Amino acid sequence: MKIPQIQKQMNDDNEIKKTREKPLKCWFPLFVSIEDKTFLVVGAGAVGKRRIKTLLKFNCSIKVIDPIDQNEFLWHEVYPFSDENRIFFIRKKYEEADLEDVDFVLACTDNIDINRRIYEDCKNRRIPVNVASDKNLCDFYFPGIVTDDSVTVGVTAEGTNHRVAKETIQIIESALNEKK
Repeated sequence: MKIPQIQKQMNDDNEIKKTREKPLKCWFPLFVSIEDKTFLVVGAGAVGKRRIKTLLKFNCSIKVIDPIDQNEFLWHEVYPFSDENRIFFIRKKYEEADLEDVDFVLACTDNIDINRRIYEDCKNRRIPVNVASDKNLCDFYFPGIVTDDSVTVGVTAEGTNHRVAKETIQIIESALNEKK
């Protein structure tokens, strides 16, 4: 091996060592097709509604379970999509049987015990689950989404700082709008 090659190898080894000294990220941004997949959203409160509205931008089916009548949301924001057989509202309390034929679950209730039960039921059935109230009970994060005609961007602050994620989304939206 020639001297310059040895020096380059030593530099490369030092760069690898520096990289290893940083904590490794656990959450990898993975884009997957959700075409013809079914999402179960348990809880149609503020968080559930935001997630439902995001999912409606994509080609998937959505089953929403909430024991409270969500009429205003149902009729004003989602009803136009119900004719496409993409979204179904069921007014009831969650039961494990609700997991039949679903591919992803979003637990968005304001009840920690119910969210934990949903998480455990999903783990037993090997269904990927996101519990909105507890990042430790998530197989995946539901990112903030920015889309335009040809770009889809997902943003997360790894469940630690929602303000930073929201500000980042606004910056990306602004940049995409300037592009037009």
